[in-house]
Amino acid sequence: MHRLGIAETMLAVALVAAATPCRATEPAPAQIKAPAAESSQFLTWTYQDAPMGLHLPARADNPLPVVMFLHGCNNDPVIEEHWIISALNAIEPVAVFLPTAPVTPNTPYTCADWGGTYDSKIRSQMKNALHELDSLVATHGLDANRQYLYGESMGGEGVYRLLADFPTKFAGAVDVAGYTVNKG
Repeated sequence: MHRLGIAETMLAVALVAAATPCRATEPAPAQIKAPAAESSQFLTWTYQDAPMGLHLPARADNPLPVVMFLHGCNNDPVIEEHWIISALNAIEPVAVFLPTAPVTPNTPYTCADWGGTYDSKIRSQMKNALHELDSLVATHGLDANRQYLYGESMGGEGVYRLLADFPTKFAGAVDVAGYTVNKG
């Protein structure tokens, strides 16, 4: 039996995601706490008024990879039953970080709070997600060399932005229906 690695899994997840409808629910904010060694946990909290979620599988012998999921427009992925958590963890234990990008008053577009390569700088929602990702890697001992991105639509724009600005930070990325503007 051939066992897929995280890179192959991300590709498989991208194909599944293209045919999977998104679900939005209200998050249940809570404080982050260390997971029990023998069981997985789903943690929720709020950072800079944005709900965040983290799935941590039961502790492994080696540091876990982490996937940051950037959601599409008008979606709130902070739910324990999110499809990406079960899809990835069916193949290999992986931490899944689910930040959100709520619409802010100064956003010129109704659905672009992750931003993209067309922006002159990284938007505040993306800065917050990166801050929390770095914090989670340090706090939970996640593998800093196996950080991955997955983004859908608006989140795909964010994936492109992060790859352009941080070409060596992420070990791999999947963009589903995201776009960018060619600035020549």
